[in-house]
Amino acid sequence: MQVSRVGNKEELNQVRIDDIKKPITETKFDDLLNQLDVELLDEEKELFQSIIVDRRVSKDELNTLSYEEVKKLKEIVYRSDLDGKFLTDSLVVFESLDMAAYLETPNLSDDDNFNKAVFEMLRKLNLSQEEGLSLIRELGDFVDSEEKRDFENRLSNSQYDSGVRYKVHMGKDMQEFISNRLEELNRGLDTTNDEIVKEDYLYLINIYNKIDSKYNSLKQKDEAYLEQYTRDTKPNPIYNQDVINLYNDVVKEHEEKDKKEFEELLKKLEINNLSQDEKEKFRLILEDKEFSNIEMDSLSYEQMKKISQLISQKDSNNIPIEGTSVTLGSRTSALLKAVTATDDDSFNKALFEKVKSFSTMEEINNFLLPILHHIDEQLKRFDEIIKLNMDEVLNDLINGFKEEYNKAEHKEIKEHYESVIEEYSDFKEFYEKIKKEDESL
Repeated sequence: MQVSRVGNKEELNQVRIDDIKKPITETKFDDLLNQLDVELLDEEKELFQSIIVDRRVSKDELNTLSYEEVKKLKEIVYRSDLDGKFLTDSLVVFESLDMAAYLETPNLSDDDNFNKAVFEMLRKLNLSQEEGLSLIRELGDFVDSEEKRDFENRLSNSQYDSGVRYKVHMGKDMQEFISNRLEELNRGLDTTNDEIVKEDYLYLINIYNKIDSKYNSLKQKDEAYLEQYTRDTKPNPIYNQDVINLYNDVVKEHEEKDKKEFEELLKKLEINNLSQDEKEKFRLILEDKEFSNIEMDSLSYEQMKKISQLISQKDSNNIPIEGTSVTLGSRTSALLKAVTATDDDSFNKALFEKVKSFSTMEEINNFLLPILHHIDEQLKRFDEIIKLNMDEVLNDLINGFKEEYNKAEHKEIKEHYESVIEEYSDFKEFYEKIKKEDESL
């Protein structure tokens, strides 16, 4: 029978500071396990209590735990009772955000072999914080705590006692999931012309192949063990059709809620220039709070311009608007800066196409940053933002580089400025061409 659930922010805010300054002693830990109705082996009790006694879990401590131990640890930390009271002695702080990816793996699917394969792959690759969090989003995203609560609150006692818990993927063949995703990634790799996006595709293809290899290895071991006792090698039979149907109902309800909240955000931002297809496309792109280079690659200039209205927006008091904070891929960030650089749509379009033509972020930054800095400096010269004449801005920028060229004494420096002047002069011609095309429409 369910006796606790994952705590939320409102419940956590009720905890007294003095209570969480005290260590989690052996007696307190035993009391917590009784409250949670969790049974541990003696060696597990000793291990977990020694780790959380100071209410902190370090990266080194996490690295000593197996996937199975991390899965059990998650059942005893950050919990509330069913009346909404946060269980003080379950409050444990994890040392760094890069641990979140490891902690999320048990929630990925109802196939423990898949989850464990991801966990062990993460540990082997030792990804950065950003890479680890991005990978979890790629594999299905982090658990929505409210969706998890709704699902687990509706489970019968027998379903909950059997071990059923909310998963991001439920009722899916995870081998098929890997195969389908690899097929999509390889198709994307074949069709993109963007060298930076190609690198992202290759990176993910490599990751999925590593997961696939480890997953198959774990399945073979599991099946060999199970076949000693039974012919039923279904990964997790407790997730039966009744559970799957309940899961699908909860997911559908929350998806409808997400759509409603997205419509409310559009209204708040006064965005009314999106088609229904664009609304759904942008909602799906931004629902995990990440806008990757691969997702960017599918959008046109006009779509990038439209989706920029939903990213990093602030209210009249310069306070970030909730729902618009998004993690951006490096190339995506550069292209968003291009489409919002000025009030001159022809200039922004030319800048967008120019940025897309580069093969590396170094090339992009070398070209884009001086232009953006110069635009910013021009705007600062006036008390209010005006529409700049971008021909004059580019001429001014080019003349500035010509002055640097004339001052330079060394051949290598002169050659550098020659190249820079030529590149910005070519861009000015490209901009003028696009402006004429736009004016003729």
